[in-house]
Amino acid sequence: MPATGLYVSPTGNDNNAGTLAAPLATLQRARNLADAGQTIWLLEGVYNTSNQLSWGSLSFPNPVYVRGFDAGVVLEGLSTTGLGIGLAFLNGGGLSDVTVRMFATGVFANAGTFDVRRVTVDNTALPFNFRGTVSATVDTTVVTGTPATAFAGLAVVEETASLTWRGGQFMNVGVATPAFFVRGQATFTAEDVVIANIRGAGLNVWDNARATLRRVQIADAGQVGQPGAASAAIYVGAQNTGTPLTTSITLESSSVTASRGAGIGFVQYNRATQQRITLLDSHLDGNARAGVEVIAPTLPPDGGLQLTATDTSFDNNGLDGVLMDRGFVELSGGSLQNNGAHGLRLVVAADNRLVARGTRITGNRGHGVWFNGDGAAQLDLGTASDAGRLTFGVPDAGSSNVRLQAPIQGSAVGNVWAANEQGADGTGRYVAATTFGTGSSGRNVTVLDGGSLVVQ
Repeated sequence: MPATGLYVSPTGNDNNAGTLAAPLATLQRARNLADAGQTIWLLEGVYNTSNQLSWGSLSFPNPVYVRGFDAGVVLEGLSTTGLGIGLAFLNGGGLSDVTVRMFATGVFANAGTFDVRRVTVDNTALPFNFRGTVSATVDTTVVTGTPATAFAGLAVVEETASLTWRGGQFMNVGVATPAFFVRGQATFTAEDVVIANIRGAGLNVWDNARATLRRVQIADAGQVGQPGAASAAIYVGAQNTGTPLTTSITLESSSVTASRGAGIGFVQYNRATQQRITLLDSHLDGNARAGVEVIAPTLPPDGGLQLTATDTSFDNNGLDGVLMDRGFVELSGGSLQNNGAHGLRLVVAADNRLVARGTRITGNRGHGVWFNGDGAAQLDLGTASDAGRLTFGVPDAGSSNVRLQAPIQGSAVGNVWAANEQGADGTGRYVAATTFGTGSSGRNVTVLDGGSLVVQ
């Protein structure tokens, strides 16, 4: 029984009725005949300039659904340069079971509810662009063969659009462009996606955008040719002018490994920025720079950047596990291990705050925790009423498990330290409360700049 809707075939005729037995020839004719909410079924074949009218910028003003009826439906453009759009959905609808190739922009949507399923986009400069107020969902879709003309991202989400992307892969992309680029006030969620071996970032998040990754794997990514944090697999930034920003990114059961730069990199561009990074049961391991790297020397003093990590590892990175100019950090469980420099470092003498419970901090080439701060800073690695339960190892000569460089009294009670060092017993415990003041230096604790640290 044929599905209801209009049928199109490259061998059809626009004078036909648009049935399965008498299909139309062009998508343009079907678009003109379709009612809102109707489905346009594409029969097997290649739809291109030889059999379509005004091919290259086909707009659907009404919410319609374009679906492949058979396998082997290909929508083929003429060039990956210029401003041409393969299919533009201006008021919702959907696209499924087709291949889109050789366009400057493959699929565009800017309003209503839009649904994409089982689509392959090949050799297209900008495969997907979601903007305006559209609420889009993409399932089981693959992007391959990105051309040298690629720009801005394989899927761009901007303005106040929202996108949920489920399943699919971005792999072996030879152009330095991000897989996903989210900016403006857009919202992005990715679930069960694999991003690997690409020359750009796996994700760029700019301005007031929000991104959530669930069960996403990003490996061998990072912007080629960019310095420092800008080469990260997940790059968070802001443009130079405009109003203050609030950006957030959340990773749940996800991994960012083997990137060319940091796992997550944040660079501030002279704007007041409230940045939130939340990591749950995730892994930022084996990256060329830090697991998380924040270059933001002028963040607002009220917790401009907050990193919260639960059961998350920052291990085996080329530099630090976590490297931040300044900010608020909360760690629960997880690890900072075997990094090429320090486990965690807060660089600028500012109102930084670090709270850690149940984290393993061992095997780093530098300090386990290097905490800089001003008189308003807070270092809480465990208190008498709430033990830290941190596990430290034996650091390299010249390094300490905790280096406090701030005129404050920090607390590090209820932890396991390097055994038989600076008064710790053979099990790495301090039997009684011990205060290390400025000038203290050893493998467990070093204190500078008028500070003190209570341990037990």
